[in-house]
Amino acid sequence: MTLGTCQVCERENLPVEKHHLSPSKRYKTITVCEACGDQIHVLFTNVELSQRYNTLAKLKATPQIKKFVKWLRKHRSGSAKRVKVRESRKVKRWRRG
Repeated sequence: MTLGTCQVCERENLPVEKHHLSPSKRYKTITVCEACGDQIHVLFTNVELSQRYNTLAKLKATPQIKKFVKWLRKHRSGSAKRVKVRESRKVKRWRRG
């Protein structure tokens, strides 16, 4: 990971990684911090990501991400504190098949 700015929460000077907007299409990527990347996969299934939220604008417009970003911005960018996330019931059911 390299240091940079998360395109979802817009916090700066964080370890960031490439995140595929559409899991089936490897060429569309955004740069996200670990907390945002984890939260995206906790909230949405891969099918939802590829069909509904396949652009940064669509992803950032969801009420769930807006709420998470608002909460996350209260924490310092360089904070070593890990953000714990829980899978939604919908995602748990989807993963079970």
